Amino acid sequence: MTVAYHIQDEPTGGGRAGAFILNPFWPLLGMMFAGAWLGALLFTSNAILLRGPTWRREIALAILMLVGAPALLMLLAMLGDQGLISRRAFQYTLILVVVWKLAIGYWIFFLQQNTHALYEYFSGGSATGQSVPTGAVLVIGGSMLKSTVVGAVASPFWQWMVL
Repeated sequence: MTVAYHIQDEPTGGGRAGAFILNPFWPLLGMMFAGAWLGALLFTSNAILLRGPTWRREIALAILMLVGAPALLMLLAMLGDQGLISRRAFQYTLILVVVWKLAIGYWIFFLQQNTHALYEYFSGGSATGQSVPTGAVLVIGGSMLKSTVVGAVASPFWQWMVL
């Protein structure tokens, strides 16, 4: 059966997997409490499950968030090695890595927020409608796993990427 009328921004995802779709608030909160690894994972799974008009961009941004953090750290280290950034100022420039991840996280959040609102309207709800929100369980669980994930690889670039 083909549908004759389709709203361009209407999410095409859902179905059985709709129980796992989260309000974008939870991936953003997960990113803040557990690290970019959890935020990127939840934003990506939400993008795949919702299949909104910007889902490919959301996945690309989540990858860019993770890959861009160590790249930015390497750039800052090179500038520090060349003497363009003093040792004292270098500690303050590391805030740029955190700002990078948060800025992209907010960008993905705002992209998914509209799609999620349409999904809730058309489907009647999401996983956040349960008595204990699934997102809260994921954020708490991710926070408890934070040290394990960060310590999984003994590389500072890994730690700056997933933190």
